[in-house]
Amino acid sequence: MWRANDAVAMDIDNEIDSDTGTYYKARNAIFYHRSDTQKYTHRVIGKEQIVLMDSIRYFLNKNHTQYKIVISPMYEQLRTDPADKAVLDSIFGKENIYDLSGINDITQNKYNYYEDAHYRYRVCTMIMDSIYKK
Repeated sequence: MWRANDAVAMDIDNEIDSDTGTYYKARNAIFYHRSDTQKYTHRVIGKEQIVLMDSIRYFLNKNHTQYKIVISPMYEQLRTDPADKAVLDSIFGKENIYDLSGINDITQNKYNYYEDAHYRYRVCTMIMDSIYKK
């Protein structure tokens, strides 16, 4: 189902809401136990990526585009490499980067996810509300 240009898995949300325990129990292998120790991604931003992001920033600024960049809260709870985060902050401005990676209130709650790679629509709403302070 499409709502306001977003893909919403209403059938899955309804399934979860009608019998949460059964949904997550059937996917127990997907919702594995995670460590309480924060782990980090490997550094992924190099010279080529910086050149590309500089170009992106140039065109965004040239067109007076207001933008925000969200680093998604993934179930695996890996935190963005600090050096990569610093590069993003320096290119796009710290005020435009929202790093929700790692261990946090969203990622701690397995009920925020359909499976380990996609979070529920309500998480999208929480993220947008926190950014735009509705």
